[in-house]
Amino acid sequence: MEHPSVSNEKKMQFIDAVFGDASKEAIHTLKLLVERHRTNVVPDVAEALENMADELKGTAKAKVYSVRKLTDDELNKLGMTIAGRFQKNTIQFENIVDPSILGGVKIRLGNTILDGTVSSKLKRIERSMKLANN
Repeated sequence: MEHPSVSNEKKMQFIDAVFGDASKEAIHTLKLLVERHRTNVVPDVAEALENMADELKGTAKAKVYSVRKLTDDELNKLGMTIAGRFQKNTIQFENIVDPSILGGVKIRLGNTILDGTVSSKLKRIERSMKLANN
C-alpha cells in the first residue's frame, strides 16, 4: 500500500478485493487515505478502532509477566480477579516470561502496574532495612 511504484488505481482495486465485505464507510476511509497518500496511518487508525471496540465491550488488554508460561486456567482466574478491579467484563492477557522476577506476577494494564513479584518484594525489604539502619 505504501510502495511508490504502485498506482493509486491498483491500490483501490486491492482495497475492493480484500475489504469487499467490509462496511462502505471503512472502504471509503481506506480509499480516502490512499488518495491523500496517508496509508502510513492505517495501522494507527485500526488500533484506535480496536481500542474503541474493546472499550464498548468492556474488554481490556494487559501484559502479565511471570517466571514461567501461565496456563489458560491460571490466566482465566487472574482475569476474573483483575477485571472487577478495573471495572471491565474481561481481560485479555499477553503472557511474557521473565525469569528475572523469581516468582509471582507483574501485570501492566494501560498505565497501571500491579507488581506482586518476589524480586519486587525483596527490593522493598532491602529499602526498608537500609532506611532502618540510617
